[in-house]
Amino acid sequence: MRVMKRHVALKIFLAVLALLCLVAVFFVVRAKIHQREPEVYGSYEMYKTEFSLALFQAQNLHIGENENLRVMQIADPQLKFGFMTHDKKSMDLIERAIDKERPHICVVTGDLTLSLFTYDAYRYFADFMEEKKQYWTITFGNHDLEFDCSAYTIAELLSDYEYCLFDVGPSDVKGKSNFLINVYSGEEQTPSYSLIMMDSGMY
Repeated sequence: MRVMKRHVALKIFLAVLALLCLVAVFFVVRAKIHQREPEVYGSYEMYKTEFSLALFQAQNLHIGENENLRVMQIADPQLKFGFMTHDKKSMDLIERAIDKERPHICVVTGDLTLSLFTYDAYRYFADFMEEKKQYWTITFGNHDLEFDCSAYTIAELLSDYEYCLFDVGPSDVKGKSNFLINVYSGEEQTPSYSLIMMDSGMY
């Protein structure tokens, strides 16, 4: 009887060990895929390039001629997976605020995520904003790049979204989210506003 119990216990132990090994392999593979870094992060060199608004054409935002710019700040939602109670409450609050205030752009000032699944949490939020046709951008916080993603991988992901006005910025300025968003009123040819996004650093 004791031998049988030991045999069953050994099987359970080996099954748990195998499961833990599979989970570990899963996370290692995800990290390898999502932590890609280019040799140079940045689209130009600020201090070696003559300043020109043409550098920032990808981040233009247009508002009505007689409108005042409305910016909504979203700070530290720290999304986990997208389906947890915390996430649903945060997203419900964000959605109600957007529906009430109708901002021209939402600016996430760091820590959009705090998750082992950073890539999926980012995609969840970007899909939500895309569905709402809401322009938004982000400057990275310390938690956004702590786990399974590099800034480069997140930038690649966000480049697929029409309503996300994010740019990798210059390669010779410290940080991973330094860029401008130029706001044009009506048919004006020069910006009425420029939103300056600055990476304040991880810690």
